[in-house]
Amino acid sequence: MMTETGGKFYFPKVTAFFMLLCWLILPVEQVYAEEKAPVLKMATTTSTANTGILKELVPAFKKDTGILLKYMAVGTGKALDLGKKCKADVVMVHAPAAEKKYVKDGFGKDRRLVMLKSCSKICF
Repeated sequence: MMTETGGKFYFPKVTAFFMLLCWLILPVEQVYAEEKAPVLKMATTTSTANTGILKELVPAFKKDTGILLKYMAVGTGKALDLGKKCKADVVMVHAPAAEKKYVKDGFGKDRRLVMLKSCSKICF
């Protein structure tokens, strides 16, 4: 509410305080609202992250499921360790023997082949 005094308008201090408070809180509330979406934490290898595939999968997964996928790109051993410590919900690595042991030891529920790593050598 503006008040007139001597031909000039001014905001009472209380109104200015609440406007400042709203200006500061609204961006925080917007970020907080985004974080309310369910989150799936994935530990994966740096080589998977370096392919660029996750930059495509993360928004597509969010669009299809409404779940925000957050990933950590680390080495295979660290990714499996994050899964063992329940710091990741999903582990995507490329070490079949270690993966099978991880599931056999009760840390994983299901092991699935998602993609193949292919290397080609070209000789001239």
